[in-house]
Amino acid sequence: MNLDFFFQGGLIFFIVFLLWESRNYPFESGIYPQMVGVITLTLLLYLWVSNLRKKREDKRELRENRLQRNGFLKISLVTVIATLLGFLGGFLLSVLCYYVGYALLQGQRRSGLRHTLGVGVALTAFFYILFGWFMNVPMFEGWLVHF
Repeated sequence: MNLDFFFQGGLIFFIVFLLWESRNYPFESGIYPQMVGVITLTLLLYLWVSNLRKKREDKRELRENRLQRNGFLKISLVTVIATLLGFLGGFLLSVLCYYVGYALLQGQRRSGLRHTLGVGVALTAFFYILFGWFMNVPMFEGWLVHF
């Protein structure tokens, strides 16, 4: 048994706990979390059983899994950094950081950094104009930047 087996088992118990807690909700507000929980629980149980039946992995599969985990950890790090920058600089700085970080992790060459930054600034301006001006949605302001 490996770490994935225990992680999936923990997720199954967590989803069962959430489903148990959602039974006290009124019907109208409880149907959506229960539906999502049942679908998630079904998929997790299928994945858990298929991992139990799976034979030992060969070295190539282990290498591919390691590369997938490294990619997951890198994008998780970008997400955490973008979120922290969101608290410091607001939502718009978070959008810019997330886009640029994700583009660099996906293989964007460092020589195209100006292009990536330009697209990131344009995307940030698009969000600001669309949500801030047209839809009048208040943007989350950070602790350091207020506009």
